[in-house]
This record gives sequence, C-alpha cells and structure tokens, in this order.
Amino acid sequence: MSQPLVSSPYDPAFLGSGRHRIIEASAGTGKTHFIEEQILYWLLMGAHLKGAAEPCIPEIHEILVLTFTEKATGELKIRIRQRLQRFLEEGAKSLFIGLPDNSDEASMIRRARRALQRFDSSCIFTIHGYCNHIIRTMGLAGDADFRIEQNPQLRQEAISEIIRRHLPEQLQGQLPLALSLAGFFEYRKGYSWEGFQFDKQLMELMEHIREEGLPLDLSEVPSTQLGENRWFPEDADEQASSQAAESGEHGVADGRSHGDLSERIRRIRQLLLEIEELLLHCLNRLQAVWDDGWNDFSHLQKNSRLYAELLAVRKQISSLNRTVSNQWLKSIWHLGRNLSNPSRDAAEFWPWLQQAAWQSRTALASRGDLPQNIISEDSGMAGFCRTLLLAYEELEALQSMFYEAFLELCSLQVDRIVSEWKRSNRSLEFQDLLRYVDREVKGRPSVAKSLRERFPFAVIDEFQDTDPVQWSIFQNVYLVPDPGASITVVGDPKQSIYGFRGADISAYEMARRAIQKDGLEGRLNISFRTHQPLLDCFNRIFAHPVWFGDGYHSVEAAGDDKRKWKWAPGSEPGPALEVHDLKDSGNQMQRLFETGRIIAGDIENMVGRLNLLEGRQGSERTRPLQYEDMAILVSKNKDSRLIQRVLRQRSIPCSIYKESGLYTSVPAYELLVLLNALQDFHRHYHQLRLTSYFPAPVASVARLPETGSEHPIVQTVDYLRELALAGKWPEFFRGLLERTFVLEKRETDHIYEDRISVTLQLLEDFSEFAISYRVSLEELIEYVQSSAYSGDPGLMRQKREKSGISIMTIHTSKGLQFPVVFSAMQYTHNSSRPEILRYQSERGMRLSLQKSETRMQRHDEERLAEDRRLGYVALTRAALKLVVYFVSDGKGIHPFQKQVMAPVFQDFFSEPSPVSILRNAPSPGLPAEKESAESAASDRESRLLADIPSLRTNFEKRELHSFSSLLRKGAPGGQSRSLEEKLGELLGHGVADGGLESGAGENEVGLPAGINFGLMVHSILEELDFAWKAGQPGLQNLILKHTMRYYPERTADAQFLAGLETMIHSALHCPVLESWSLSSIPQSDRLAEMEFFAAESAESIASLSGVDLSSLSGVFLRGFVDLVFRKDEKYYILDWKTNRIAGGYDRQSMDEEMLRHRYHIQARIYFHALSAWLASRMPGFDANKHLGGALYLFVRGMNPDKPGHGIYHLLPEDLRSE
Repeated sequence: MSQPLVSSPYDPAFLGSGRHRIIEASAGTGKTHFIEEQILYWLLMGAHLKGAAEPCIPEIHEILVLTFTEKATGELKIRIRQRLQRFLEEGAKSLFIGLPDNSDEASMIRRARRALQRFDSSCIFTIHGYCNHIIRTMGLAGDADFRIEQNPQLRQEAISEIIRRHLPEQLQGQLPLALSLAGFFEYRKGYSWEGFQFDKQLMELMEHIREEGLPLDLSEVPSTQLGENRWFPEDADEQASSQAAESGEHGVADGRSHGDLSERIRRIRQLLLEIEELLLHCLNRLQAVWDDGWNDFSHLQKNSRLYAELLAVRKQISSLNRTVSNQWLKSIWHLGRNLSNPSRDAAEFWPWLQQAAWQSRTALASRGDLPQNIISEDSGMAGFCRTLLLAYEELEALQSMFYEAFLELCSLQVDRIVSEWKRSNRSLEFQDLLRYVDREVKGRPSVAKSLRERFPFAVIDEFQDTDPVQWSIFQNVYLVPDPGASITVVGDPKQSIYGFRGADISAYEMARRAIQKDGLEGRLNISFRTHQPLLDCFNRIFAHPVWFGDGYHSVEAAGDDKRKWKWAPGSEPGPALEVHDLKDSGNQMQRLFETGRIIAGDIENMVGRLNLLEGRQGSERTRPLQYEDMAILVSKNKDSRLIQRVLRQRSIPCSIYKESGLYTSVPAYELLVLLNALQDFHRHYHQLRLTSYFPAPVASVARLPETGSEHPIVQTVDYLRELALAGKWPEFFRGLLERTFVLEKRETDHIYEDRISVTLQLLEDFSEFAISYRVSLEELIEYVQSSAYSGDPGLMRQKREKSGISIMTIHTSKGLQFPVVFSAMQYTHNSSRPEILRYQSERGMRLSLQKSETRMQRHDEERLAEDRRLGYVALTRAALKLVVYFVSDGKGIHPFQKQVMAPVFQDFFSEPSPVSILRNAPSPGLPAEKESAESAASDRESRLLADIPSLRTNFEKRELHSFSSLLRKGAPGGQSRSLEEKLGELLGHGVADGGLESGAGENEVGLPAGINFGLMVHSILEELDFAWKAGQPGLQNLILKHTMRYYPERTADAQFLAGLETMIHSALHCPVLESWSLSSIPQSDRLAEMEFFAAESAESIASLSGVDLSSLSGVFLRGFVDLVFRKDEKYYILDWKTNRIAGGYDRQSMDEEMLRHRYHIQARIYFHALSAWLASRMPGFDANKHLGGALYLFVRGMNPDKPGHGIYHLLPEDLRSE
C-alpha cells in the first residue's frame, strides 16, 4: 500500500491524476475556484485513470458534481459555465496553471465549445437530487412510480396505532401505569405549542431521526444497581441482588437494527414491576404520616391548619418565607385525599405524587443542602414532606430509566409501522432516498458499475456536511478494485457546523482513511480572502492545543493583486485583531448590551475614516469603508435583536441578514391558498381574493359574485393549473410573477420591500424543490403545507441592497466574507439537560435518550467540538480586521468561553504583537492624523468619561405626528365630522350608478364615492405616463388592471370604465396654471409619494397647524406627499383629491371643502417639509424663487370646458407659518 501524498491541488500532476483524492480546503482558500479549474482540466486534457494507458477525456455529462444545497448547485452551474466561456474568449492564458509542452490548444478549444453547447446535460446535483436521479433513470423503482413526501402526520397516526394495537399486547395489564409514567395523559401549554407531553417528546425524537438521518444508539448502558440506597432499607438487599442478576443477562443490542423488541419489552415490564412496588410502598408510608383531618375542603383556604403547617415547613428552610403558594397547597391536599383511595391503583397515584413532589421541591428550594436533608422531623407535615421528597428521589431515577426505554421502544415501533405504510404507498422521504440507493449499490454490484461508467469523474463539494450513509454510497460505487473511475472529495472538517441538520464529521474521517490507502491528499492553503497580519493571528489561535492543535495546518495570504480587499494607502485601521474581555459584565443580556455599545463606538470610528482598495489584478478602486462592509456574528437570533436595538439607538443603519419566519410568514400562507385554489377554485376563491396574488378590498370580498369562465382571474388560474398539472414548473412560477398582482405595490415602502423579499425567496425555494424532484401539484401542496406547519423557521433573504451593518448568526454567515467582522459568540451556558443527546460513536453520530454519565460526557464533548468549529467559521469571515468579544471568567459562562477562548487568548497575549490588542474598554478610536501624546491621552480620558452613562430623570416629552393625528389632537368639538359622515366616506355611500348629483361634475357619471375609489385613482395616477390620452391602450389597460383589484364586479361595466378614463384624461390635460397641463411635466421632473420624517420644534409645528403643543419639547413629523414636481425652475406640491363636492367645483365650493377638511394645514405641513428638504439638497436654494406653492386637484370636477374648476392653488405666501 502506497503512502498518502499531501500535494498542492493545483499541481498539474495532481489535477491530471486519475487516483481518488481528498482535499482539505480551509476557509477563504478558493474551494469553488479549484472545482472550476479541476472540471475545466478534465474537459480539456482528461486524467490518467488507474490501469488506463491513455488519458480519459470526459464529456460534460460524464462529470458528476455534488454539493450541499439547491442554491449552491445553481451558483456552481453558473460559475462553471462562465469559466468555459472565459476559456473560449481568452484561450490558454486564462488557465491557472501552465500547459504541458505537447498541448494542442485548438483541440482544447473544440472540447470546451462542445462542453458549453451541451452544458444543459451537465450533472450537478444535491445528494438528494442525485439519488432521485439514480432511482428514476436506472429503473430501481421498478414499473411503479414513487413520490417524495414529508408527511409528519404519518408518525402521529403511527403513535395512535401502537397505543391501540401493539402496546396492549406487549404490556397487557401494565399498560395504564406505563402510559401514566410516560406522561401520556399530561397536557401542557407552551409559548409555541400545546398538546400531550408524550406525543410531543416522541414526535420530536422521530423528527430528529427523520430530518437528520441519525439513528438511535441502541447499545445498552451498564445497568445501575436500581435497589441501592433506597430510603426503605428492608427491601434493599433483595432488590439489589435481583437487579444484579438481571443486568448480567443483558447483551449489547445491534445499534444498526431495531434490536430485539422482546428483550426490550421484558426489561420494561421488569422496570414497571419495580416502580409499581415502590409506588405502593410510598403510598403506605405517606398514608401513615397523613392526618385525615386535612382532607376537608376548608383546608384549601388560606390560613387553614394545613396552610399553617406547610408554612411552618417552609420556615424550617428559611425564616424569611412568609407565604404558601396555592399550587403547592392544592397539590399536597390532592395527594393526601388520594392516599385513602381503596383502589390503590399505581397508575392513578403517580400523577398526584409527581405533581406534589415538583411543587414541594419548588416551595422548599434552598441554596444550601437538599430540603429532605434539612427537615429532621418524621411526623406531622414536616415528616410528610420529607417522606414525599425521599420517595420521589428514588422513584425519579427509576421513572427516568423507564421513560427512556419506553420512548425508545415506541420510536422503534413507530419507525417500523411508518416504513411499512410508506412501502405500501410507494412513497419516500428524503432520508429514504439515501438509504434506498445505499442498499441498492451495496447489494447490486451491477448498479455501482453502471454508475461508474456513467460518471467516471466525480466531485463531492462540502463533504464535511455529509454523513456515513452518503459516504457509503460513494465508497461502494468508486472505492472498489479496478474502478476505472475517480472520485474527488473536497471539504473542510473545521467548518462542519450543521450537526443539527444531520451532518456527521465522522464521514469525512472515514473518507480520509479510505482514500489515503491508495489515493492522494491535498490541501488548499493559500487564502484569497484574508490578509497576512490576520492570518498570522489565525495560525497561532487555531493551532493552540485546546482548539485544533495538530489538526490545523497554517494558511498563507495570496498576493494583493489576487485578493478582493486591501486597506488603501494612508488608512490606519489599527491592529488586525482586537479582543475584548467582558468578564466584568454581569449576565448574557448585560454583556450583549455592552458588546453592542462597544461595537457602535468602533463603527463610528471606522466608517468614513478608513478607505478600502477593492478589486483584483489591476482593476482596483479606492472607496470609503461603508456600513455594508461590516458584519456582526452572534450565536442566536435573539442575541442579534438586542445588538440591533443598541445600534439603532445610535442611528447606525443595520439589519438582521437572514431573519426567521420565512415558512410561517403571510406570503407563505398566501402561496398555499393559491395552490389550493388550483385544485378547488370555488371553495378557495374568496380566500384567494384576500391574498396579494388577486387582492380585493376586505370589505367587498364577502359580496363578490360568482365568477364565470370569462373572468380574468378564472382564466389566469386555469392557465396556472394547466402548467402545474403538466409539471411545467419553470413556466408556472414565471406565470405567478407575470400574470398576478403579487409584485404590485400596495403598502408603504418598507412593508412592500419586506413582502416582496419574502415572496421571492419563497418562490425561489419552492420552485427549486418542484423542478428538482419533478413533483406533482399534490406533492407540492403537501410540501408547502408541511413547511408552514413544521415550525421550521427557515431563512429570509437580505431585505435591502443597502442594509447597513449585517447582523447574523454564525450558521448563516458560512460562505460569506466581509472586510471587518465583529464576533460575539454565546457568553453564557444553559445547564439544563437536553432531551435528546447527540454524540460520536464507533459507527458515527448517534442519538440517545439514555442519559448515562458516559453518554452525557460524550454529548458535552461533541457540543464543545462543534463550538470550536463554529468559532473557526466566525473568525475566518474577516478579511482585514476582526474584533472578538469573549468572557474569560464569570459565573455560568459557556464552556467554549472558559475551556477554549480563555486559555487561547491568555497564551496569545502573553507575548506582545503589533497586529493584535487585548482590550477591556472601548476602542480609543482611529485618528485621522498624528496627535501628540498629551492630546491622545486627553482624548482617551474624555472618551472613557463619555462612555459612562449618566442617570437621567428629566426626559423631554416628544410625540410622533402626521397631518391626521395633529387634526385629532387639536380638533374642536364642533369641527369634528360625525360618525355617520365618516362611515359614509369609508363605505362609499352615495350615487354610484345614477346620474349627476346636484352640482356634481360631468366626470362623476357612474363613479362611486368612498376610500376604495380614492385609493384606486391614486394607484393609477402613480403608475401612468402623464402623456397618455383617452383611448390609448396603455391607459385603458392600466384602468382595467386596477378595476379588477378594487372593483372586480365592474370590470365589464363600460360606463364605469369610460367615466374613469375621461376623469384621468381631464386631470392630465386640463390647463392647471397659466396655459400648461400636467402632461407637459416629464418624468424626470416628478417625484411621487415623497416620504418625509423630521424632528421639529413644537413651536414651529404649532404655528403651522394651530394646534396647542405647549406640553411637548419637540415633535417627530412624518407623512407622504402625493406628488412633487418641477416646472420652470419652481417646485410644486400636488395632492390628488377624489372628494365629491355637492355644490360643484368652483372656487367658492372648493374653499368650503378645503376649510371643512382643513387641507390648508396639510398643505402648510407639506410645504414646510418640501422647503426643508430642498434647503438641505439644493445649493443656493431660495424659497421665494424656487417654490411655486401647492396644488389641490379635485379630479372629479376638472373639465377642459370649465377652466379653473377642480383646481385649487395655494401660493407660497399662503403656506408659510403665521
């Protein structure tokens, strides 16, 4: 056997080798770039496969590429296609390596062109997509088709099945006690769930097994002496000997199978016998101490004798105790009452005893010894409580052992039942795909041979995120004698952080050992991300014995021309690594607040004062460091929210990069409604009209008439249904965007932005699923529904291109890079025992319900190992500067902080370094120029004092107001409109279809009143081209589109559509001022829906509005201006009004309407906001020269034959504050 060779992966001998290879790609070393170059090398020059005389040059479809996610496959396809295209454009000079002397460049160009032409046949999959491809294309499923579904309901039904059929036969008369001990009848409510405790725990376990693909560790732990140390010594010897004999009979179950159910059932029944015996013994002892005089209902009252005696017991624990909780009083009373129950049923007795013991532990909790050791009496209520606690202490250990064994038994049977159901229904889950293909390639060598012949070259990316089942598939396909094929495994075990998704780092080690026997090992150790000063720090930190030790291999920086970011000449960023020790802060929240405060100071010192040199190979450009160049990494989403609050309080723009809630969002529910409507349109029609796809006003949805086949919505739904039933998913999702209203704007900017962002992410995710697995419409609905109801938070895309500082979890940050990174990993530790353990065994990762000391230790070790890998990922996201926050010492700090980071940084800073600094206070800043030592010291002192928060009690009173809220605040009683008037406007009461009202404008024929009509007109006026005229298709289509949304029942009403078209035409083409109309205003001179938000003095707003604001020190003023436009170098405010004025639209009638609604105040506020905005943006701004006033256009009354009607102009002098 040849020795493993560690080579440079870019060595031509390595690239052209046909041996199996494993490549460790450290963070930032260009893993994807290597895969591109390797695939290009194979396509151009091939490789010498083992035993072949000539190099084998594959076609594009003969190279198998597997990666972790659907998104990664899409990106990899794009990058490989672009790499081929670049080679065709630049030739051999674009290659990363030199060519052999006898290379034929013309032949290589022909091969590259052929690969590019056939690129759609390339085989780039996720592992599940690959298995699905194998099953469907190689006939492994036989003649019958199968479907892929994730159906948690199957497991819930299987739980009912085992309770109804299997457990009664297996446990017989012991079943009631077993169910009672397992919490089968215990109903609980939590923050996000409610249900029976047993069902919840079992379903969680099955979800772990289903989602992660990890099996239970069914090997037996050494049996403890269950009878030892019992508080009733008379039975101890007999029980101990019995248990010792029992433990000697137990063998070790095969962890790869369900184990021997009969042996497990026998052990469970033995445990039930012991628990029942002990329970009945407890009953006798407690009954002997209980006073039957306490059974009276009067003892449930405060100040009863029972209450007084319980209080006396509490005072034995602490003299400061003054009360007895009602829960404890009731639990003790109910337990005592049931002691005299003649049935003496252990199953009924257990819940009362358990509840009373829990409440007693809470009520008698002590900072010192256990309460049963403090209480000395053996009689009275003190003796009763002591006996209860001692009994439960012994019972709890037995019950825990039983519960773990019982849950294991149930999970095995549920898994077996679900497997039988899936087999009979020809359905598979994602993990079933892996197991099925693994079984086929193991048991049928011909299948493995066919796969080698189909894919003689294979690359597996992100291999650290796979598991032993996946490796077993590849091992049985490729690692065989004389394979005639080659597999290349690329990954980084230091970045294996997805254990919660089933990633098992042991698979990487299995692959390394197997490939090293007769293959090559390579390392990518040149970083194209991080500069050398920071890498020098990394090489010391990660090589520390408590981090990776000898398992870490140093990394060097690539040349400046090959890295994306460098510090621009003249920038003084300070040390590459800064470390903060927060040991003096209190708890997690205080430390996070302190972290946010220090980060805010550091950001303010860097943004705008440092410059980056961005670009590679001569294309560099210098630009200022921006907020978007920085990221803050935390362990949990809840930590990010607190830091976000601190930054926002300092006016630093920031956003949570990927926020939870994608699959449980409103757009997710809307998509589910639309898919259901494709199956049953009439049942879901009204729900569909409440979604963003076909929105209608809420008030009118219930009144919508039945739709006919000619209705536009029916036609759109029919079109989408045809695509879905035909499996044309690309056209289906494209049609969703093009033929529905889902992308239309109906909200304020930030709400619209959020909704569109979430909607696009959902459609992207579900389209990838539908296209990759070629699912049916029913399967897609099931998948969307399971995603929405599974509680999986999912991930939400970044909302804005300019999002400010990105705050994200470490898991989310993987694959990203930033010039500056702030890392704040989990500071404190949750010491509670997990329900399900996860740890490495000899056969890979395993789950366990048994919480023996050995397994708990393994679990803690695995969790700490994953924290080391998380820390590596967090720190290596930085390219130029890294700031780390940690806690060296303190109460309850996280093991990673105490056992890894504290010793690492202690040793690291024991030697001075010019590229790193340890701080316990905020950064002293980054001065733009050299200062004297005296001024620097003074600056540091002033900063230190400035960082000390002062206690304030005289906060100014400020309020947030808009035009409407100011009117409500200052409206005299006589000027407020009546409730009937407001309801009439809201609901649109008035003439809708008849002739003109007295004095109504000619444009009002057939047009309704109300808010919905006003919203529709505003929407049309925001979107249209001002040059459009009546009769033009663009205007007619826009009107029909918004009519379908707001008045769907009137889409065929010709009078309504014509009246609306005439009104819009008149509004645009009637002369407004002098002789010009709005149609003459180009789009470049218009700004629609201008939003303003400003802090103003109370006096200035009071003078504008006439509202008494003397109680406030200031006002935050916000609002939206319908339109701001420029004409002849003057800026005007325009507000569209759809008010119906009964007296007509002459100046006098409009005066009354303006006064009635107090639009003059609105105009003055808008005018004030526009003046302030122009003054801040426009050099040489002169209000007298550049402001033209405000126009209120009552569009119902505008008429070319009646000049001035419907046009109300306020001059600038009318709008200035009094």
